[in-house]
Amino acid sequence: MSVDLGKFELLEELSEEQREALGDALSESTLEPDQALFHCRDEASELHLICEGGVRLELNGRELGELHAGESLGAASLAIVGNRQCDAYAIGKTQLFTLTRTAYLRLCSDTPSVALALQEGVLRAFAGFLRCTVSDRRDSPL
Repeated sequence: MSVDLGKFELLEELSEEQREALGDALSESTLEPDQALFHCRDEASELHLICEGGVRLELNGRELGELHAGESLGAASLAIVGNRQCDAYAIGKTQLFTLTRTAYLRLCSDTPSVALALQEGVLRAFAGFLRCTVSDRRDSPL
């Protein structure tokens, strides 16, 4: 694996051995500028780790935000069956590592400690997001 998985906040608590095992389950892809990663209502079944470049999130043509190298998207889709809630497009040339739900389930079976460590990282990130959301609402004048 050419990218240090430790640079991803989602994976920072994993040991080097766990990152190596996870790396074996990832597939690599490159998107050209403005190429779609996924569209709204597509089945959500992959975690994407952004290695280089970035991803722009849009809904109905309106930009929702951007994610850049070292960030991830779609982590919840490993455990929750559903559809994407927005469109995602490459910002410049973008390199990604992807973990499919199928590969994640294989990790659960073959190396449960790695799957559990990844799941803990996803839950930590989600809890952090919720804390920020609650904090922002407290600061809002509404």
